[in-house]
Amino acid sequence: MTKKSGVIWSLLMAGCVLSLWSSCKENIPDRSTLEFKQKEADAYVSFLAQYPDSAGLRLLAAGKLDSVGRYKDALLQLDTLIQSDSGKYAFWVVRANILLDSTDTTGAQNSYAKAIQLFPGQEALLNQAILYAYQKKDTCLKIAAGFTEDVVSRDYITALYAAQLMDTATAFAHLNRCIRLEHGYARAYETKAKLWLSLGDSKSALESTQQGLRAAPGNLSLLNLAGQISEATGKKDSARNYYQQSLFIKPFQPAIEQKIKSS
Repeated sequence: MTKKSGVIWSLLMAGCVLSLWSSCKENIPDRSTLEFKQKEADAYVSFLAQYPDSAGLRLLAAGKLDSVGRYKDALLQLDTLIQSDSGKYAFWVVRANILLDSTDTTGAQNSYAKAIQLFPGQEALLNQAILYAYQKKDTCLKIAAGFTEDVVSRDYITALYAAQLMDTATAFAHLNRCIRLEHGYARAYETKAKLWLSLGDSKSALESTQQGLRAAPGNLSLLNLAGQISEATGKKDSARNYYQQSLFIKPFQPAIEQKIKSS
C-alpha cells in the first residue's frame, strides 16, 4: 500500500469508526454536538498514530482538536510538523490561527510574522494587520497599503484602525465601501455594529448584525454579537435563538454555552 492510499484508507476508516459508534447507540447522535465532535477528533488522533508521517492527516487532526478547544493538543501536532519542516508557510499560519483561537495574541503574532518571513501570503498579512489595528498601531496601514489588488481588505484594515481611534466618519466610509464591493463581507458588518455600540446606538448595531447575517448566513461572530446586543436590550428569546444557532455550528464555545444556561 502506498503512503497516499494509506492516508486515504485511514480517513475512510476514521469515518467508519464514527459511523459504527453512531450505530451502536439507541439513537443516532447529533453530529453538531460537542460530544460527537470530541469523538471525531479522537478518531483522527487514533489513526494519526498509525500514519505519523502524513502531514495532511496531522493537519486535519489539528483542525479537529482546535475546533473542540483542545488547543494544547492541536499545537502539538503543528509543532511536530514544524520540527520536521520549519520552512512551510502553511504550518506557521495554521499554528497562528490556533493560537488566536486560544486567545494567545502575542503567540499568534509571532507565528504570523514567521510565516510572512517565509512568504508574504495574504492570510498571514491580513491577520497580522488586523491584530495591529486592534492594538492601534499604524503598522496595519503600512501592511494594508500593500494590498494593491485587494481593495476590500485594504479598506477594512483602514476602517478597523479608524474605529479603534474613534474616527467614526473614516471608519463608516470605508466599511460601507467594503460592503458595496463585497456584499457578504461579514467582518465589515461586525465592525459597523461594534462602532454603533460604542456610539450608544444599540438599534443600529443590531440592524448591522442582522444585515450581515442576511448577507453571510451562519457567521459565528455576527450570531454571537446579535445575541449579545439582544440580551443587553432585554430581548432574551431572540438572544437565546442567536446563541443556539451559533452553538449548533460550533458547539465548543464555553462563554456562549454559559449565556444560554444563565438565561
